[in-house]
Amino acid sequence: MAAITTDNHVKLWNGADGALLGTHVCGDIVPTVLAANKSTIVVGSESGGLHHMTLTNPQRFWKGEMGANENIFNEDATRSPHLAAISCLHVSDGGSLIAAGAFDGKLSIWDLQEKKMLSSFSDITASSAVRRICFGRSSTIWVGHSNGGLRLYDYKAGQLMFTSEVHSGGINLLRLVENGNMLICYDDTRIVSLRDALTGRLQYSLDTEGEFGYSSLFDTDRSEILPYYSD
Repeated sequence: MAAITTDNHVKLWNGADGALLGTHVCGDIVPTVLAANKSTIVVGSESGGLHHMTLTNPQRFWKGEMGANENIFNEDATRSPHLAAISCLHVSDGGSLIAAGAFDGKLSIWDLQEKKMLSSFSDITASSAVRRICFGRSSTIWVGHSNGGLRLYDYKAGQLMFTSEVHSGGINLLRLVENGNMLICYDDTRIVSLRDALTGRLQYSLDTEGEFGYSSLFDTDRSEILPYYSD
């Protein structure tokens, strides 16, 4: 488990026993969000940059075997196309890609190994912060905005495949189910919608107001709020 503290430190714990694995001081950058795969931790900053921190020995690190005086990270700060603070990060299932969304409504997709940007999108019609990101099947990626806008992109082709303004509240959660064939979307007004993950076609919508909220629905997996890596 990884977290950002108020004094600009990144701290990582063993999710099994709660032991502190490592601490990193972010220096001059002000971190906003983070995400990780097996070998790299990426911190999004208030200035819109992505701060890559590669583990010097991932195998020993995740087992909690590295000593307090050992060099845990090799830092490699990378510029990004974002002019506003990074609002969310999401790592692909394979751990090779990371997507970054920002308060300026922009999205960028990066190769974690090469630290190279593969594509970026700026949806001027959304004009609101990127709230949630979810990698889909093939080369697709879902994006939810703070004004309820929902977008589906093909990041290899550089194309917008689907757009919807059906949600009146900001998107709080995006998650693939049914082996990646369906997408669950949940917004601030407690509307849950189920969509075809490849076309965006609406299959079902449910108003959960007065029945249950975000926490009771999704407390079993809060990785949308705090991304982490665990074997």
